[in-house]
Parts: sequence; structure tokens; C-alpha cells
Amino acid sequence: VASGGPEDRRREQRQFSMLFHAAALSVFALLVGSVVGVVEDPVMLGWRPVDRFSGFRYEVFGDRKDHYDAVAVADELACFGWIQDSERGSLVGEARCSKAKGPLFKDWLRKDADKVKIHDYADTKIRLHFSHFKVLPTSRHTCFAEEPHKCPDRTSLKLEL
Repeated sequence: VASGGPEDRRREQRQFSMLFHAAALSVFALLVGSVVGVVEDPVMLGWRPVDRFSGFRYEVFGDRKDHYDAVAVADELACFGWIQDSERGSLVGEARCSKAKGPLFKDWLRKDADKVKIHDYADTKIRLHFSHFKVLPTSRHTCFAEEPHKCPDRTSLKLEL
């Protein structure tokens, strides 16, 4: 049997074609599965934003925390985000921290407060991004479609950037 003939080339082409299609289907299944949340790529576990970060919006009522205390605590925990006085007399804001530090910042927000509302973002992404934790002026509109810090006129997300 001579090698390198037309039969061998056709067999090699069929094998390559089958391997290529199998690889393409695997990649497709992985992409589709990751989009709908069905297939978890074990290589990516621990590297996805939801594995590494905690992002949330909050509103604190009652015993007023000082803006600069919040900035100091956020900086100490390596969180970034913002804080602002609301029209309702509460403090509102967003924070994104490491997965380990997010609960510590939430605990600090709850400490000595009459009421705290927190909304965790499933994708961990806060809506206003700053490179540090920032105090926003009351003139900047930052309300949201839902609690906490819901817009008074019940409109959709209303941010002035």
C-alpha cells in the first residue's frame, strides 16, 4: 500500500474536517452556555467579575454617616463608587468592592443606621464609575427606576453624567 496517494489525502481531509467541526461545536456550546448560564467553563471560575467583585446601590436612613467617613472606609477597603445626600434626607450611593470586602462595607453602612436599603447588582457593575470613592454634589441627579434611591416621578434610570 503506497502512502501519500489520493485515498490517504481524502482520509486526512475527512479526519481534519471531523476534528474541526467537533472543535467548532465545542466552542459554540461553551459560548452559548456561558451566555445563558448553563455551561461553566472551569478555566474561567474565579476570573469572572461575579467571582471577584461585589457591586451594589444603597440608601442609609437615620443616624447620618459622614460622607468623609464613608470615603475613608471605602478607601481602606479598596472600594470605589460614590455617596451623596438625597432629597429625602438620606445618604445614597453605589459601591464596587472585592468580593471579600463588599460585605464589610455593607456592615459599616448598616452600623448605627435606622434603616438601610441595599440592592446588589447581579453583574456587579455600578452605574457611575470613578477611580476612587467620590462625594457627589446634591445638584447631580442620580436616582434610579427602583429602590433604593428611586426617582420621585417613577421614571426609568435618570442619571446626569
